[in-house]
Amino acid sequence: MARAKGLSQQAGPVTPKSGAFAGQTFSSFRQLQNARAQAAGHQSHATRLATPKKPAPSLLSDPDKFEKSTAGRANQAVLELRRDPGLGLAQAAKLAKTTPGAVKRYAGSSLERVGKNVLPKRDDRALATMSVLTSDGPVVGIVRGSKMRNRIGQHNTWLNQVINAPSPANMRKLAKFAKHPLIFADGRRASFASSLAEVQDLVRRGLYSGNGPYDTENLDVAA
Repeated sequence: MARAKGLSQQAGPVTPKSGAFAGQTFSSFRQLQNARAQAAGHQSHATRLATPKKPAPSLLSDPDKFEKSTAGRANQAVLELRRDPGLGLAQAAKLAKTTPGAVKRYAGSSLERVGKNVLPKRDDRALATMSVLTSDGPVVGIVRGSKMRNRIGQHNTWLNQVINAPSPANMRKLAKFAKHPLIFADGRRASFASSLAEVQDLVRRGLYSGNGPYDTENLDVAA
């Protein structure tokens, strides 16, 4: 026995059986979509899809839930596209287990059309979960934008250099991060661990065990 077609697969008039428009007949599925969009305050279904949608504030404080959410997967697609611009939007969305439409809706402000291709902007606003060592210990949080992601990546690089090769030149590079704010997407602020002494103190106090991209076996943390 053939399965009944869903409303979106039906040609001609459609009559939803549930929801705000249950029992009403529309000339097409697109007309039903427009009615639903207008009920939500949009001019049409097309403008609803084009309207940027922000993730729920509660998600920005919970990396695990964010990564599993539609918003999280959409932003992940932008990151996939930045890693490999040759993927194309559809392929990047597939890798992130989402759709091009969701990417445009939740992270469209981070994209731009270049010729026939859709690419991340030079300074995008995509959200990403990142690990960073702060002056209070390691933190995993959601950050916004390519500038903040790059800053954290550079900090991780120089911190690892200082731990494994604590030369004056490397320490000066790390010390510069004391001037840069570390801002998370939920509004929290923190300070980068910006000296070898800070890292040694975190290890000594049991706030940092070296789990992560750093090898603390090289640290002198004698009391």
